[in-house]
Amino acid sequence: MESVAFSQLDCLSLVKRLNINSNHIILLGGGSKSPTWRQIISDVLNHKLVTLNVEEGPAFSAALIAGVGCSMYHGIEEVIDGIIKIEKEINPIEKNVKKYKQIYTVYKSLYSDLKDSFKEISSLQQ
Repeated sequence: MESVAFSQLDCLSLVKRLNINSNHIILLGGGSKSPTWRQIISDVLNHKLVTLNVEEGPAFSAALIAGVGCSMYHGIEEVIDGIIKIEKEINPIEKNVKKYKQIYTVYKSLYSDLKDSFKEISSLQQ
C-alpha cells in the first residue's frame, strides 16, 4: 500500500512544481472506503484528504456536466454546492509523516539500485 502512496507522492510533487496547490485532496474509489488506506495516503502526502458523498468519480461528474449542458443546472457551482458534499476529512499524523519521509528516501533510491535488474527481467521475457 505504501508503494502506491509513494507513487502518488511522486505525482503530487510534479503537480506542485507546476504551482498547482490545493487545501485538500479528494480521494475516490474503492480504496477511499478503507480508513487505513485513507490515513496512509494522508500521511505519505502530508496533506489533508477528503472523501465525498458520491462514489462514482468520472462517470458521475460527466453526467453532472451533461446536466449543466442540458440546462438542468444553472452552472457547475450549483452542482457542486447542491449535490457534492465533503463526507470525511483525514489529516496527516505528524509522527507517521516523519517516518514515511524516511522510508520515501529509501524508496526513491530503489529504482536506481534495481534498474539493471529490471532490464535483465525484461530481456528474459522476450
